[in-house]
Amino acid sequence: MIDNSIIQEEFLIRGLFRMKSTVLYVLFFFAQTGGERRPIMVWPSTSTGSFFFSFFLVILIVVSIVVIMLFLSKRVQKRKSWESIYQFASTHHLNNEELLVLRVFYDSLLFPQQIDLTKNKKVFKNALIDYLQQKKGGISKEVIIFLDKLFIPSSISNRKVEEVNDLYIGEICSFEQEGEPFLCTVMEKRGDEILLSGKKITSNKIKINKPSKIYVFRPEIGGFLLEGITKEVRESSLTFKFFGETEFKGHEHLMISYKLKILLTAWPEPYYADDILNKKNTKPISESKKTTVEPFILEGTTSKVADRGVLFVVSEDASQDVITNQKLWEAELTINPNFVIRCKGKVVRSLKDNSLLFKFIDIKDNDREELYEFIKEFGGVREELI
Repeated sequence: MIDNSIIQEEFLIRGLFRMKSTVLYVLFFFAQTGGERRPIMVWPSTSTGSFFFSFFLVILIVVSIVVIMLFLSKRVQKRKSWESIYQFASTHHLNNEELLVLRVFYDSLLFPQQIDLTKNKKVFKNALIDYLQQKKGGISKEVIIFLDKLFIPSSISNRKVEEVNDLYIGEICSFEQEGEPFLCTVMEKRGDEILLSGKKITSNKIKINKPSKIYVFRPEIGGFLLEGITKEVRESSLTFKFFGETEFKGHEHLMISYKLKILLTAWPEPYYADDILNKKNTKPISESKKTTVEPFILEGTTSKVADRGVLFVVSEDASQDVITNQKLWEAELTINPNFVIRCKGKVVRSLKDNSLLFKFIDIKDNDREELYEFIKEFGGVREELI
């Protein structure tokens, strides 16, 4: 059995040894510091190098935020710019192929140039002409049709071309000699002579006193071919003498009174007021009430059919305000069980009665041609839809 007094003595010796070690450490500390007291916790000090590093880091973060904001702003501006161009093109009845050409042209431009297109129609026109002239394959009649759809004044679009005075200054046309076409602009009219300008016109390619032709297009009617000779050729310009004979190339837009079933679906997404679902179609769509819901589908019956659109009335009770507030619709027009046209378009009000007018936007060319033949077969007359 261990004696308790021995244990207590051992603990006392160990305690004294520890106290001695502590006293020696304190004496040694004062000997080194001269008795100066130093704080136990010291806040980190900032050296010159770390200050510049911190400043550079802050600047880097700010610059990064600015760059990201500019990038996002640029994307928004670019998207809005293209939407504006697309809307402009859609109202001028460009087909799918023409819209694709327009998109490729748009993407080929730098960002500042893309923005300039929406600010100045003349800049838009000149840039597109330059782009088309640089493309391989030459200038076809399709190019003239494409350009005239976009830029011809509305007051000219339904005017026939029977003489020189029917052309307008600034009109885009195709000049052709010995099968080679050149993209030109009408600069001046003098009696039966027309002064044309074109970047690729040279005396090496075009000869004087040779039979020549000019092709122009009217969106409301069709194309016209003017025959004559080349009287003078200069660098980037020439004088064309008209013989007085015009050949009509195309057809007038025709229509018939005919009842067909038409199915319209709001496109691309049906945004409209909750009131529509509750059959309360008395007010236009309000921004606060717009909501994404199930596809908005309307059924109707046509009263008049043309190769550019149809007049129709809806089968159900729906407000015209609600329908026309929807920018684009996808239509399914059943001509017969074997011929159904599907295309996108815009719905506007008729000025004559309570009917609605659906204007084709991206109808396929073969569908339009077949529809034209259908109208022609049933005794079509000149189109008067509005």
